[in-house]
Amino acid sequence: MAYTSRGDASGILTTPNYVLDTNLGSNKLRVTIQIQGLKSSTVLEFQKKLIPKLYKKPTNGEIVFDLHDNGFLFEFHGQQALKDQNYSLHIHQLPGVLDYKRSQLIVREDAVEIILIKADNTSWSSCVINEGLKIAENVKK
Repeated sequence: MAYTSRGDASGILTTPNYVLDTNLGSNKLRVTIQIQGLKSSTVLEFQKKLIPKLYKKPTNGEIVFDLHDNGFLFEFHGQQALKDQNYSLHIHQLPGVLDYKRSQLIVREDAVEIILIKADNTSWSSCVINEGLKIAENVKK
């Protein structure tokens, strides 16, 4: 199911185009946020663990991502060619509690994927696909 909303250039973060997908598993929801022109690079990060962490990060924008028990905040602030693209997707009431240690954000070319995993094994399908995500109002920055 796809959702589209674009704002104006008045300093308001606009809601990005996004698609919901429940085909990963009953307690998993993929939110794909489309950002045309997004570029990424691979980062190898060494922490206290023996196995390094390999992930992608945007090269022409900055992402803010904050998960909490029943929602999340995603913001993208474009840089370089994407400097006029600033998006916010703030979901404040998901149907169920998130396992935020297993949920993740994945940066791809032209898109960002948010994989949300419920703490229990209940399905996302009935509530999210029928009702969509409950988006908090965007605020001026």
